[in-house]
Formats: sequence, C-alpha cells, structure tokens
Amino acid sequence: QEIIKYFYDKEYKFIITFDDAYESIDPLLMKIIDMNLTIKVFVPFGLIGKEINGNRVASEATLKKWSNLNSVQIHSHGYSHTNLTRLSLRDLNYEIERCRDFNSIYNLAAAIVMLLSRIK
Repeated sequence: QEIIKYFYDKEYKFIITFDDAYESIDPLLMKIIDMNLTIKVFVPFGLIGKEINGNRVASEATLKKWSNLNSVQIHSHGYSHTNLTRLSLRDLNYEIERCRDFNSIYNLAAAIVMLLSRIK
C-alpha cells in the first residue's frame, strides 16, 4: 500500500493486474479497492476453483464478488491456461469459444476482442 500511495500522491496513473485470478489475492484486493485504481484480474476460465501450481484459482462466487466492485475488471486469460501462440487454429478457436461462454456472466467482450486481434 505504501508503494501505491507514493505513486498515487504523485498523480501517476497506473493499472494493477492480477494474473491467474488466484483466490489468495482477495485480501490484498479488498485492501486496495478504495484507492481509486483500475484493477484487472485475468482468469483462466476453465480452471475456476481448481489449482495451478499449488495455487487455487478463484471460485465462481469470488469472481462474481470481484466483478461487482466498481474498479475491478474481470478479463479472460484463456480457457485452459494454454500458451495460445502454440495452438492450432482449431484449438485456438476452441479456447476463444469457451471463454465467450463466460462473456455474459463477467462482461468480457473486450477480452474476446483482444484475443481475436492477436490471431494472425
């Protein structure tokens, strides 16, 4: 919080991002929520509530809680946490379509557009 306050006092604009939406970020997220920052949480939707390298991805209930906070934006981090640049077009389409299934719940239209823009 001290680092954030230092930059905030100097009127710097920055975004805080959380990769993989681990459940363990909840206490920190709740501490910084009132600091007038943009906070982005990137979720591997196929792994909601499951573990990645010993860390549990947030549950659906936690993601809904976060998505209801004004300064928190939920974004896609793929479906299965796979390196998208190594996928065939068929598998890439599957990853994108599976993320699109969560769009109506978490308002992820911008994340889908971002993923689609990376397809060459």
